Amino acid sequence: MQSITVQHKQCNIDIALLAFGTIERLFELPHLIANESITDELVVGTVIQNIANADFDKTIIVRALNQKQNIPASSKNNDAEVVQKQGIGHWIIGQNFKVS
Repeated sequence: MQSITVQHKQCNIDIALLAFGTIERLFELPHLIANESITDELVVGTVIQNIANADFDKTIIVRALNQKQNIPASSKNNDAEVVQKQGIGHWIIGQNFKVS
């Protein structure tokens, strides 16, 4: 059994990749077994304990991620800028579509 501390911008898929070397065993994470959703936001610094070890054929991936400090962090960015749609179908005459 192992434990993983949640880092900035990590999601459950990242934790599964770090723990098992694959996302196929995502639903085996202890906090997901306890009725949490895979889309729930993880709190930075939370320690997820009692994670089963990776399958033998995936240990190389887990070892490579942990030794090189390649910590996956693919959580969505809520701070992203909202991009406005562009083009003639979205412009409004007199506001952002100028007729000369």
